[in-house]
Amino acid sequence: MIKKDLFLAVLLMPAIAFTASLTVEWDANYEKDLIGYRIYWGNNSGQYNSFADVQDPFYRINELTEDTRYYIAVTAIDLWGNESSYSREVVAIPGIGMIEKSAPATLRLGENYPNPFNPLTTIEFDIPEKLYVTLAIYNAWGQMVKILEQGIFEPDTYISVWNGTDASNSPVAAGVYFCRLDSPLKSCVTVMTLLK
Repeated sequence: MIKKDLFLAVLLMPAIAFTASLTVEWDANYEKDLIGYRIYWGNNSGQYNSFADVQDPFYRINELTEDTRYYIAVTAIDLWGNESSYSREVVAIPGIGMIEKSAPATLRLGENYPNPFNPLTTIEFDIPEKLYVTLAIYNAWGQMVKILEQGIFEPDTYISVWNGTDASNSPVAAGVYFCRLDSPLKSCVTVMTLLK
């Protein structure tokens, strides 16, 4: 019998020349007929274009693009070649961070991380039902600086990265900025500090 729920954790490795690595670890499966694991990753949720077969409960994924979303899941494989269902999918951005996907109960805008930041920060937000939303950055005077995300979103947890630039991709000045998530349900705001 193969354990179906494998817990994943992602460790970030330093970037080298615009590529990065992620070290992925998960709970070991101690079933006697286990021969190994298969780790999957790709740029779309549930659509993995790469995989690796490993025997240990960890794997380092190399040659990834920095600041790009990667969706990662793991399966266990037994002696007869049977493969378990996917573990819970995680989303990671090399050089930024990792979130574990879950079904959100309410509309939520998380605190950006890191904060203060220079020049990249990650913003996590939850969409509880199919909604049209806008995620935008505003300056201290209430002027819109940049729209990060806009459109109809399915229920899920999302992450967006702001690189400290305006709508024309020019760097903005150091200071206090506001991240605002607008939807028909409500609006949420967080405060961010960009350092130079």
